[in-house]
Amino acid sequence: MAVSAPHATLSPAAIVAESARKYPDKVAVVDGDTRLTYRDLWDRARRVADACTSRVCGQVTGLR
Repeated sequence: MAVSAPHATLSPAAIVAESARKYPDKVAVVDGDTRLTYRDLWDRARRVADACTSRVCGQVTGLR
């Protein structure tokens, strides 16, 4: 019989944010010779999100 544990469903962004908090210096992404830590990945994701909610992107996407 399988036992189900209570858990919260996390979005990909929440998983990266939590991983950046817990393991900031661990490698999260490898692309050829490029390696990003969880901290680097979270910082880049935040910059993209901030750009997408800026005035210009917000007008195009309806995010503002």
